[in-house]
Amino acid sequence: MTQSVVNTEQNAVAERAGSYAHITTATTTDVSSVACVLKRVCINGGTAGAVTIRDDTTGGSTTPIAVIAAAAAATPSGVHEFNVKMANGIQVVTAAATDVTIVYE
Repeated sequence: MTQSVVNTEQNAVAERAGSYAHITTATTTDVSSVACVLKRVCINGGTAGAVTIRDDTTGGSTTPIAVIAAAAAATPSGVHEFNVKMANGIQVVTAAATDVTIVYE
């Protein structure tokens, strides 16, 4: 492959790559403060508890788009695919020390 083809392929991969936030404590996290796309939520384990996701960054006053009940402690409960537009950003509230990864673009 020539250098220009390699660079083009690397740029294409970089453009498709998303961002992520890794949360491991009971807290409210403003993952993104601008419009974006929520791609997926991965429940990796940690302490069992609810994970609430809102299209909001102003204190959790909007209706949640999802409430995921995390499984028993230290048990991953899977990947939840969303691929939805978030007009205001992404706010995640973890009710316990659940280990969560939020993937967004």
